[in-house]
Amino acid sequence: MCSSDLNQQLEAHLVQVGEEFQTLQDFNESILQSMTSGLLVADKATHRILKVNHAMERLSGLSATAVVGKTVEEVFAGWSGLPLSEFAEEVERHGSITLRKHRLRTVSGRELYRSISGEVFYNQRGENRGVLVLVDDISETEILRDSFSRFLSQHGHWFRCV
Repeated sequence: MCSSDLNQQLEAHLVQVGEEFQTLQDFNESILQSMTSGLLVADKATHRILKVNHAMERLSGLSATAVVGKTVEEVFAGWSGLPLSEFAEEVERHGSITLRKHRLRTVSGRELYRSISGEVFYNQRGENRGVLVLVDDISETEILRDSFSRFLSQHGHWFRCV
């Protein structure tokens, strides 16, 4: 076998591997973008946002192009009810953000109810690379809970008398 045949075979194999790699990347991206939970990926050292999915854009009202590359602190500055320093401490101590409900207020004054949790993720060498944060909209549930609580407090005497 001459060297030009071997080079052609190697080149064909590299093209095939490249196509397979691209297919896997496309598949992974499709999964991330299809999630109904919001996903935010932040670098551990810099707190820079590396990735957000479509659901996170919808839940936060912020586009990926507006947030990727900025720090979490920059992006969410001015939001109330979002304990970023507590999240950072919890990740440092425990490697995760415990699932909690948050009543948030955006800079524009919008009130949002979100459940937020997170997990540290590692690179192929096992090094702590950053945090995957999952966000879900719990507005309807919390609004119903508040309404029901108010109803019970106003009409609770009816239930106790029966």
